[in-house]
Amino acid sequence: MRLSPELLTDYKWDGRQAREHKYEIRELYGVRRATIQDQDQLRTWLIETVLPHEHRPVYLEQLVYRRLRQLHIEPPTKGRLDRLITSAVHRHEQSFFAETDAQLSKSMKAALQQLIYKTGEFALDIDLVEEADDDDPSRYPIHDLKSGAGAAKVANIKKVADRLRLLQQVGLPSDLFSDIPLRFLDQYQQQAAVESISHLQRHVNKPQTHTLLASFCWVRQRKITDQLVDLFIRVLKDIRIRAEDRVEKEILFDYVRVGGKQQILYRLVQAMWDHPDGIISKVLYPLVGKERLRSLVEEAKNKGTYRQSVQSRISGSYTYHYRRILQPLLEVLTFHSNNEQYQPLINALDIVAIYLEEDDAFYPAELEVPMDDVIQKQWQSWIYQRDRRGRQRIRRVRYELCVLQSLRDKLRCKEIWVEGADRYRNPDEDVPGDFSDKREEYYESLTLPLNAAEFVTGIKTQLEAALKMLNDSLPSNPHVEIAHSGENDHPFRAMPITQTG
Repeated sequence: MRLSPELLTDYKWDGRQAREHKYEIRELYGVRRATIQDQDQLRTWLIETVLPHEHRPVYLEQLVYRRLRQLHIEPPTKGRLDRLITSAVHRHEQSFFAETDAQLSKSMKAALQQLIYKTGEFALDIDLVEEADDDDPSRYPIHDLKSGAGAAKVANIKKVADRLRLLQQVGLPSDLFSDIPLRFLDQYQQQAAVESISHLQRHVNKPQTHTLLASFCWVRQRKITDQLVDLFIRVLKDIRIRAEDRVEKEILFDYVRVGGKQQILYRLVQAMWDHPDGIISKVLYPLVGKERLRSLVEEAKNKGTYRQSVQSRISGSYTYHYRRILQPLLEVLTFHSNNEQYQPLINALDIVAIYLEEDDAFYPAELEVPMDDVIQKQWQSWIYQRDRRGRQRIRRVRYELCVLQSLRDKLRCKEIWVEGADRYRNPDEDVPGDFSDKREEYYESLTLPLNAAEFVTGIKTQLEAALKMLNDSLPSNPHVEIAHSGENDHPFRAMPITQTG
């Protein structure tokens, strides 16, 4: 049966007939109207189940509608629903502030409050605090903690390590926010970061301020830990790049040290090919000269292999400059591994830390130093040197460098992880702890299918559609020229036309 659209315009939505129709529709689909008790239960459900993991209003509204659909309850009006969500968020926040404040000791609160006072200005009694002067923000510790890491330099590594040490000295409990997503805490961290110093000082003794500062420290500690690891990785990469560049320049410079090098090598190969059973003194010496052969040998000995030359350059840079990064790194970073294969590397870091301040250039001869799964095979002989008594011993600086190079590689693939980090955290934490219980919800939030075959089929469909679009549009594309190629190649190739104007 066809109905005229004008019926909707003339329909009285607030009349008695509309109320009867709504009642009939509810009866048909088994839906009932929401009561005050339903709204209270919905608010409690939001506070206890949803808000500890989700706080964004748009998603909260979607979750509420889905909950009402599951319970077969007619949603309230948009305004009433917004007020219900706002009320739930406010109650949850107040409960969150109170619970966090209760877990903080007096010393922790004092350390948090110290972040928003200048040196020598700190006071626990807010009545004794004067209005803050924000003209010199660098004098407040909280402002320094918001700064970036800077370039990969020794000075910046020390500076970032000092910031991390300051946050660690606050002494927040390790499980303070362990069950709360980082993105949830990040909203309070941002609020503390943009809040004026004077406003934070006026409310310094309130649970909300303590929670804001604790969230700021918790989030910043993880971000600064990531910054420090990034700087460490970049420093080792820069050392290698500069070493390779200098060695390559030396090789090019030394290439002309023995004249006619290519011609000499050609003659040697030709003579060996023509006289495979000949005597060296009768075949090779008359051809290229004994002294010139000796010059080639001496040059090869002095120059060594490319890898060894690069490693020696890196060792020199590390020994005389970059070794200063090792102590702050080992003081503030704690490394772990979930793989037993890399436990020797963790043990090697412990040995490096123990003997870092020793005067002896070598490790004790009787010390069992981890080698396998720590030092690459090609460098295991390089780390040994003879001491004054002629004994083969492990040189500490070279061993440290090889350990740090291995650590860099394992950090990048997360075989080694850093305690208190975010990006370099325990890989077991990459998946939410309740993933198995809420698998469908997580997949729905990611707009991904539960079935793997369905996911692969969707990807293949997208790729095929993109390739078809490229194939169909290529001949008519004004910015592409189809040119004939060589006989052995595909008969057509796409060449981009340079655009002007």
